[in-house]
Amino acid sequence: MGERPTDPRVKAAKRLERAGVKSIGTFDVGLVGYVAPDIAIVDLGGLTDRTIGRAPGYYYNKRPPPEYLLSRAPDAYLITSLAMPKAEGGDILVPPHYEPESYVMGQPWFAEQYSFVGVFKVNDAYFLTWFARKGAPGSDGAEKLGR
Repeated sequence: MGERPTDPRVKAAKRLERAGVKSIGTFDVGLVGYVAPDIAIVDLGGLTDRTIGRAPGYYYNKRPPPEYLLSRAPDAYLITSLAMPKAEGGDILVPPHYEPESYVMGQPWFAEQYSFVGVFKVNDAYFLTWFARKGAPGSDGAEKLGR
């Protein structure tokens, strides 16, 4: 498989690497994991993560154990959506595409520990929204998208 350097997911992985991100939680693990093998992936669907894989539910509706996610504390989350996230009242509204992402974003600790960095547009109907753990690489805004 070639790297497909123009694919926005490749650009996202490279941007995360440049920001010093060492671990991410995401549902879209394939190309990101391939292009950035030094970034540890927490696979929210559980295909490549045994702990999440053994959690109840099928791949598309897993509920990753919150205590496990807290113990892994990825530097960043890449949340997939089919619509461009919107800003509203100082908050960023992301309509997650997959149930595991919605579940993670609904955890009380998510808003406390992670902040919006930017959006990678994969195509007109697929977006990756970057949230960085506060204090983690990439969270200071130096790598904010659009700058």
